[in-house]
Amino acid sequence: MLSKITDRSKRGNGPIRVLYPGLSLGDQDTGLATLGRIDHATIPAGAVVPMHPHVNDEILTYLKRGRVRHTDSAGDSGEINAQRLMLMKAGQRLSHEEHVLAEGGQLQGLQIFIRPEAKDLLAQVDFYDLPEVHSHNAWRLLAGHGGSGAPLVLSSRTWIYDVHLGSAEPLRLPPLPQTGLTFLLYVFDGYVQVADLNLAKGDSLIIRDEPDIQIHSDSADLVLFVTDEHSPHYDGGMFSGNQA
Repeated sequence: MLSKITDRSKRGNGPIRVLYPGLSLGDQDTGLATLGRIDHATIPAGAVVPMHPHVNDEILTYLKRGRVRHTDSAGDSGEINAQRLMLMKAGQRLSHEEHVLAEGGQLQGLQIFIRPEAKDLLAQVDFYDLPEVHSHNAWRLLAGHGGSGAPLVLSSRTWIYDVHLGSAEPLRLPPLPQTGLTFLLYVFDGYVQVADLNLAKGDSLIIRDEPDIQIHSDSADLVLFVTDEHSPHYDGGMFSGNQA
């Protein structure tokens, strides 16, 4: 099954546009199993998002342009940029502030809200420096469930990959630890073709039971989300939870 979600179906018309992947399926859940929501942000340099709380959200901040200074209520601080990821596990409660640094220019990136395996887990903030800004024509594992070898560890059965695709050869889905998983392909930039579907910047595609799917593009930045729809997860998080 292939189900396309167009960019115009996102919520919001300001600097942050929100993808609720479950809405396209007509379910009673705005999320898709462990995938709560994905915010595509375009924010001017110098902007500050004041201190605000998260509860039972696991949030991966993924930037392609811009620099952000993160400060939180646990005393952690650090910079996030195109070569540095941050995973914030809010657990019971964790507040943070985000300052878009002037010297980095306009921010363009994603905040990815993953549902935890259970509620009220230990709060934790981790950073990871990518060896390169882009992974050319090969899937790169950014975050994943424990034991997956991912540099950033998620509590639920979720895996997140990225790739810069620009090859005459089609790209297949990455090898996975089990069968029966569901994919959400997100086009951060560029254009791709999957089967008879064309996807542009901001579009996404839910993929179920299509193990041999091929992705074609001359130039595109893609993010791939993988979830086990039958695995335990908590859907009551402040941002990642079901908003229906």
